[in-house]
Amino acid sequence: SDAQGWHPVDSSTYASVDSFDRASRLLNEIAEALEKQDIHVEMMHAESGAGQFEVVWKYRTCLAAADAHMVAK
Repeated sequence: SDAQGWHPVDSSTYASVDSFDRASRLLNEIAEALEKQDIHVEMMHAESGAGQFEVVWKYRTCLAAADAHMVAK
């Protein structure tokens, strides 16, 4: 109920499969967009915060990882 109207997709706990299922359509779109930019997603899972997810991509050298991080943001 914040001023901008943003609401978490759910309030499940860490690594909740239910949470991941609810957001799977959006998460798949994000993974596809990252793959198109040469950022290879290895794993996604629900995080501790409500509506938060972790996206893990393939290992890279330090500079390439920093570049990938900025693109993903």
